[in-house]
Amino acid sequence: MGYISHIVLCVAALFTAADDRESLTLWLTELAARGPERPANVVYEFDIAYPSQLSSSELALLGARVRGHPDHPELSVYEAESRRAKSGPDIKPNVLYWREEGAWRLNVGYGDGFDPAIRFVDTCVRPDRAWRLIPEQLTLIDPASGYPADRNYAANEATFLRDVDAILDGGMRRRLPGAAVKAASAEGDRWNASFVIDGREFEYSGTLVRGQTGGVRFQPHRFKILTHADPEFIGQHELYEQWRWDEILGQSVATHVTFVRPSGTIDHEVMLKSIRRLGDDEFDRVTAIPEVGSTEPIRGDLRITRVFDLRPAAMEVRFPQDSTRAAMPLSTGAREDGIMRVIGWCAAATIVGILAWLRVRRKLS
Repeated sequence: MGYISHIVLCVAALFTAADDRESLTLWLTELAARGPERPANVVYEFDIAYPSQLSSSELALLGARVRGHPDHPELSVYEAESRRAKSGPDIKPNVLYWREEGAWRLNVGYGDGFDPAIRFVDTCVRPDRAWRLIPEQLTLIDPASGYPADRNYAANEATFLRDVDAILDGGMRRRLPGAAVKAASAEGDRWNASFVIDGREFEYSGTLVRGQTGGVRFQPHRFKILTHADPEFIGQHELYEQWRWDEILGQSVATHVTFVRPSGTIDHEVMLKSIRRLGDDEFDRVTAIPEVGSTEPIRGDLRITRVFDLRPAAMEVRFPQDSTRAAMPLSTGAREDGIMRVIGWCAAATIVGILAWLRVRRKLS
């Protein structure tokens, strides 16, 4: 009788495994056909941690290159890496007010160790306006007229959506459209699937979560690039951990995501803090253009000393403190030259330094 029971259990396991594989293949096919679907009208609050990327010897070599050269292009990188090596990862709190694609506000905070002139960088993008606010400076852009090459705020969307999508589903709905399933397997509580698209191959693996009343849910835990035209990407992977059910979205979300470079070093980590619904009129309030001398809904009292109005009807830089303003030429290079003539080399150096620092930050992040 024990032998027969063993056979029955083995047969049942085979049927279960076959059903799981079939369910997995069907689920992957549906994801690929559906494409990215992100919940609308949601506020995400999450921290991003950026650890040191250099070994002690690499940091020492970088220090030797920049020491005594205050204008060295790698000085900002050295300062950031030194700070991380001494005090641990840089933690940047993020709050994303998300209505839909092309309509959002992202607030990024900068704490101890950063330039006090950049305590925060808030960016708003929507079809009828775009602006960026940092302490004492506001930049205004008209999306309908196009973004200046060096201030394409709309391009930020792809960067932060990588982190948000990882929280939602490991980025599967973003990566699978157009990809062909090369192989898929499910056994026990584990599943694995590999995909090919445009000569690239990547894989996902994870666990099967079985419902109490039947049914199975496939939860991703790891993504990895297997082959790529650029060898530098091969081995890059992501880890999705600490999943929990979110009542607002009606789905499970990963509350800790780790992005790992091919070398095995951590690029950055995302720690989800909260998710809530965006209020009916909240989006209009938080995306209203900040006014000089006003109280901003999130940042409170503002002390804006420079307004770069790059909208075609204005094209000027304004200094509210003394009500002065100057026209800005249309070309990017001439515009920057005009700024320098107007505000003087000292203040211009500060702004240029901030922009250079932000470029390095985007490169590192």
